[in-house]
Amino acid sequence: MQRTESNREITFIGAGDSSVKPAQDSVRFAWIETLDQLFYYLLKFGWGENTVSPRMREIYDHANNPSKGNCSITAALVQDIFGGDLIRVEPLPGTTHSINRINDKYYDLTSDQFTIDGHDINLDSAIEIEREDCLRNMSVVARYNQLCIKLCTALGKELATKNSGKLTRRGLPLYEKGRDIKSY
Repeated sequence: MQRTESNREITFIGAGDSSVKPAQDSVRFAWIETLDQLFYYLLKFGWGENTVSPRMREIYDHANNPSKGNCSITAALVQDIFGGDLIRVEPLPGTTHSINRINDKYYDLTSDQFTIDGHDINLDSAIEIEREDCLRNMSVVARYNQLCIKLCTALGKELATKNSGKLTRRGLPLYEKGRDIKSY
């Protein structure tokens, strides 16, 4: 169990499950070994005002609810590291939320944004989506890239790559819409 900056306990669906291991072909974040470790890094170094969905920025409260508005980019990152499927659910009428399914189990590193208000994630509405549906526009891609940069910068790490890929000013290969992440 982790704590937010406001000292509130925070967890996620699937916390403590040590059976999930990085995918064989996961090279971008080779230094992350467990979902719990990734959650800690996201909580401490990743999620923030520049990664939250623009429609959530006015109500974003990093100190108390840091995962709010970060579901798509977090689910994509979990898939990059641990494999599995991207899943879309409807936690509240008219809302969508991205989570992961790995080895037939559901994982949601941003579930706290709903459970803090007493809402459960309804898995009855779960449908598998393509990566392009998750990273559906350039704003989401930019937030995903920002999340990757923040984690690497804070931890003094570099993204491992198979190929050189496109480089940013920091020398980090990042995701480009329409290109398979594993091709880098």
